[in-house]
Amino acid sequence: MSQAHRGTSLTIIALLCFIGLPAVAIPTLSWLLPSRSTEPPPPDAPCPADLKGAVRTPTQYTDKASPYQGAGPHPMRLVEVLPEGNHDISYLAVGPGVYEANFHPEKVQLVACEYAIERGAVLACEYSGLGVLRPMRVTYVYRVYEAKTSRFIKEFRIGTVRRCPNEIGVYNGERPNGIREERDRTALEKALAPLVERPAKDG
Repeated sequence: MSQAHRGTSLTIIALLCFIGLPAVAIPTLSWLLPSRSTEPPPPDAPCPADLKGAVRTPTQYTDKASPYQGAGPHPMRLVEVLPEGNHDISYLAVGPGVYEANFHPEKVQLVACEYAIERGAVLACEYSGLGVLRPMRVTYVYRVYEAKTSRFIKEFRIGTVRRCPNEIGVYNGERPNGIREERDRTALEKALAPLVERPAKDG
């Protein structure tokens, strides 16, 4: 008998004796106590940890997501895959069904996973108060999966706009490190639009 159950039984017996009733054996009530699961939650997306990794399944979408089938639009979630975990960047892909996926996760049909391959710094960009910064040129690789089944749908790549970023994040006034050229959002939306808007392809 566990220490917690033993303490519960002794308390019940002591109470019975105090009110003048004979002490009797009281079965433990462990079957009434909720069990605590030690299993970690499922991954939040089917995205492999890197381009060489295995697709993740099951995920949070396996039991609740809508299947990728029929006419569009097909709500999509866009995920930036980072070493520390996934970061939602669906706001980058403006189009039918994208924002719907953010507010109604059960309707998600597709997940696009973004991976960045840095190609080196080319530009020299000067910012007030920070001096010259050299953003990295990047190739972005996107792998699209069906949310419900983790089935691979498509892979494509886009580049950057090859100009100095209009905005950069500055924290506590410190000079930022590792900034990148901006994604070519026009190319990204053009690549994602057929998947979101057109009828789903079988297989």
